Order: sequence, then structure tokens, then C-alpha cells
Amino acid sequence: PESISKEEIASTANVEIRRIMIEQYGWRRYLKDVGAKVLDRRKNDIEATEEVLARTEDTTLLLCACPSTAKVFALPVPMEITSCRAAQLWLSGGLSERVVSAS
Repeated sequence: PESISKEEIASTANVEIRRIMIEQYGWRRYLKDVGAKVLDRRKNDIEATEEVLARTEDTTLLLCACPSTAKVFALPVPMEITSCRAAQLWLSGGLSERVVSAS
């Protein structure tokens, strides 16, 4: 983990490999080192995840903590998104809104 750099992480295209690298680097350390600012946070009752929307200088990420595996996933979303709910809607192509409306 000491040999991994934030630049190496950022240049890794494979999302799963990048996630593993960040886990080894440490999520808190990584977000601090890249200057991430928290825009929003929520508990997503539909997916039973804790979510945080964070922005770096050039990226907005929806971070989701899976309660069953304890893995944290960082999903890039467009820069104009400012809430976890809007990020989920964008990622699902609106499917998450339709699921909520149907229940």
C-alpha cells in the first residue's frame, strides 16, 4: 500500500482494480489526498447502503458502502450532480425513481 500513489489510482481504468487499490491506500487518506469535498450524504433505504457524494477538482463520485460486504464503491457521475439521490437517478437511468413510485 505504501507504494501506491493517488496518480496511479486515478490512471487505472478498471473500476474494480481501482477500488482495491483505494482500499489498500485507505479511503479516508485517498479522499483527503485528492482534496475531495462532501456535497451530500444519505442512507439509501432501497439498496440498504450508506452513500456520500464527493467532489474532487475534476471528478464527482458517489461512494456507496455495501452493508453486507463492507466494500466501498466509488461511481463517477457528471459534475453537475449535487445530491446522492440525483446521482442514483443518473446511474440507474431513472430506474430507481420508477421503483420508488411503484411501491
